[in-house]
Amino acid sequence: GGGGLRIHDVSVSLVPDVASVLIIRDMTERRRITEERADLRRRLDRAQMQERLHRVSAGLAHDFNN
Repeated sequence: GGGGLRIHDVSVSLVPDVASVLIIRDMTERRRITEERADLRRRLDRAQMQERLHRVSAGLAHDFNN
């Protein structure tokens, strides 16, 4: 990606007097996808709620007209 803020996961494993392992993973894209998925879920939930309200109001209007 670009030169913006990056999100990293860092883990360290130490074995005294033997070895040290440092793992750094760039989590920026995963975070972006997670946030995008959550936004899409909120939008879908909102659309489904609007559809339910539309059906209820259409049913009420039909009942009043008959």
